[in-house]
Amino acid sequence: MSAKSFWPSWSEDKLFYIIFIIFFIVFTVFIVTAFSNNIREADYIGKAPTEAGVITVAGEAKVVGTPDIAVVNVGMVTEGDNVSEVQTENSEKMNNLIAEIKKLGIDAADIQTTDYRVYPNYNYDDGTRELAGYSVSQNIEVKIRDVSKISSVLGVAGQSGANQVSGVDFRIDDPAELEAQARSEAIDDAKEKAENIAKDLGVRLGDIVSFNESSPQSYKYAEYAMDAIGGGAPDVEPGTLDVTSQINIVYEIK
Repeated sequence: MSAKSFWPSWSEDKLFYIIFIIFFIVFTVFIVTAFSNNIREADYIGKAPTEAGVITVAGEAKVVGTPDIAVVNVGMVTEGDNVSEVQTENSEKMNNLIAEIKKLGIDAADIQTTDYRVYPNYNYDDGTRELAGYSVSQNIEVKIRDVSKISSVLGVAGQSGANQVSGVDFRIDDPAELEAQARSEAIDDAKEKAENIAKDLGVRLGDIVSFNESSPQSYKYAEYAMDAIGGGAPDVEPGTLDVTSQINIVYEIK
């Protein structure tokens, strides 16, 4: 009597044969795919990676806006022998200046103290230093939302004894709309350049690979000497501001 074989016959176990065949097919496909991938990888060994062709262009646009905010810095420097008395005198002058500015309709939220200092003054003679008194300095930043009041603020500063004034800084309070317009025009500028380059090269533009933008807002700045303010507030014209957008776009070449 012959020994029974471990391998069943088709008639004895059909399910076993079906599972075995499926496994064999899957295993064969895996081996063939792995072998094919290894061949492809071997082809790239020692070769520099290839990059898709691209066209890089820059676009720029400028739109003109009218400033609706001005910022002025004004302050007082007071000197004397007694530091406490100098502080008191300087504070009284500054409080009076702030009160006069508020009378022009400037909101308290638009007046901010930016600097306050107390420091000694010295006289130097033959290499020796001698205390000569003290100086107290205080400065405020005034945001003027009605630019027609700039001259009035400067005039009040002079009348109140301010001996520190640092110019007029013009701004656009909400430049978002102008920035969006400038950005759109800059994109059109870059796109036109890219299309012309692609036409000259005899290629077609593909998808945008990258995009970056910078949108600086230009400011016009003017300084006025104290002797000019003391002789009467100057006329200040806000003029215009240029809002620009500078972009870079990288297009894929088809």
